[in-house]
Amino acid sequence: MPSRWLPPPKWNLPKPLAMTGAAGWNCWQNHSPPAAPQPHGRGLFSEDRRFPGRKRTRNWATRRNSICRAAWLQRPSGIEKTNSFNEPMLKSLSIKDLYVLALAEGEGVGTAYEYVAKRLALAGWLARVGQPARILLAGLPEKYGCSLDFLQLASELGADVTVVDERPSALQKLHSSLKAAQQAGWLTAVMATFTQVTDMAALDEIAGPFDLCISSEVVQRLDLAVRGRYAARLAALGTAVALFTPNGDNPAHTHISGLSGLALAELQALFTDLPSPTLHFKAGYIDMPPFPPGITRSDEQREQATSGRMEALAMWGLGYYARAEKLLPTAVRRSKSHIVFILVQREP
Repeated sequence: MPSRWLPPPKWNLPKPLAMTGAAGWNCWQNHSPPAAPQPHGRGLFSEDRRFPGRKRTRNWATRRNSICRAAWLQRPSGIEKTNSFNEPMLKSLSIKDLYVLALAEGEGVGTAYEYVAKRLALAGWLARVGQPARILLAGLPEKYGCSLDFLQLASELGADVTVVDERPSALQKLHSSLKAAQQAGWLTAVMATFTQVTDMAALDEIAGPFDLCISSEVVQRLDLAVRGRYAARLAALGTAVALFTPNGDNPAHTHISGLSGLALAELQALFTDLPSPTLHFKAGYIDMPPFPPGITRSDEQREQATSGRMEALAMWGLGYYARAEKLLPTAVRRSKSHIVFILVQREP
């Protein structure tokens, strides 16, 4: 039966500020109202002359446009055209992209995969926290890499970053790795200050406030008795805190890597026991590459991976795998993930 003989579907009018369809979305993104509806000879509903007593509706597109225009006119004052929801947008960097930073640190594909996993965990959370202007890199990794991915994060957000550590050798390694990355065309605009501290838990030499305090592979290398002090100090210095540490529930990884680890509950307890203002938490498991830890490659093989087609295809597939990690059962991620993380936001 031709559609023109069918009765019109029911129409549920949206709430005043609701927007439907592409017209509604565009009227916000473009910061301009939809065109006013054209005058119509009949009302919103008019009698169908073919069937006396039956009502027919005005053109659906015209009605949608009318509703979206009304929504735009009722928008909150002062709204500006920005990126969606005022998110601090991170670049979409692939494992192949971040492999350049891993090579600058003397690491390989496993480190680049870890960097992508951490960026995926941070991206949505940063959108809620807000774009940081001052970042504290609260310690450098115990053994692997030197957190160039966090300097890349600061560079993308246009934030000033202060790097602290109690080990002169770690600061020197970061300085050398940063120079190598800059020679490769990365991190050329990063604004970093390096500070050696006496005590990582106290951080007496550092004065806040910071918008974000962040570290990776640091908590597990601190003495058990001072880990709580470290967490409390970061919560006092920063509006938001992000910590990544080896997963203590994955003994295979900690054994091969030679690092200590924390269970997720242990990491969460560092903040839940603080007598501080209300804190909002997000915690979980990340970094579960489909290859065993501890694989080593020669410098020549690492350099070849930056240009080989097969390596590029493999890295492309790994990027999608990293995004699918969160779909795996929690029990699998608990036992196989390399990293546990916690993201903490202090109530304003």
